[in-house]
Amino acid sequence: MQNKESWKPTKFLRDEKNRFVPNPEYVILGSRIICRLTIESYIRIIRQYASGVLLDCGCGHVPYYEIYKDQIVDNICIDWPNSLHRNELLDYNVNLNESLPIDDKSFDTILLTDVLEHIQNPGLLMSELSRLLKPGGKLL
Repeated sequence: MQNKESWKPTKFLRDEKNRFVPNPEYVILGSRIICRLTIESYIRIIRQYASGVLLDCGCGHVPYYEIYKDQIVDNICIDWPNSLHRNELLDYNVNLNESLPIDDKSFDTILLTDVLEHIQNPGLLMSELSRLLKPGGKLL
């Protein structure tokens, strides 16, 4: 991830009991219930499987970094080019509907959250992500 020192929590914050909860500044009221439900699953899966070099695909402002940062060697962040605001955390601005400009077998873990609903051809993206995984790698 570029500019790791400038990363800050966005979608989720820790509450007084050290639990991840939706950040009201980033998550609208109507989405907070689903965020509370999904974060518990994401935490369980990420903590169980994330390791090595991780690709955060469709990462936005990398809201899950705090969950996986202590389990990985490095993370690469890719997302759509953002025409309104520059995202200084991205390693690559890419069109996720096309071939990805990354070498084969580069990642131990790929994190793909809240992305597939934006993809025109999910089969192509899955094929690309499969190409990017090292043997035995995990797609979360």
